[in-house]
Amino acid sequence: MRSIKDRVRTLKGRIEEISASKAAGHREETRRLEEELTRLKEEWDYWNRKREEAAKVRMIMLGHEPVS
Repeated sequence: MRSIKDRVRTLKGRIEEISASKAAGHREETRRLEEELTRLKEEWDYWNRKREEAAKVRMIMLGHEPVS
């Protein structure tokens, strides 16, 4: 998840650079970067669900939550 966060930070920085420069011809790159951000968001959500599921299993195994 850290690698996803680092990649998002890099992409957002690049998008800000492009926006600040207001140079023409960067629309395609901006669109591509935003698509990559969307993909990373989906990947983040997937891993977050897996992390939450693992935490629930761990709490059940430790006896802190009832088995459902």
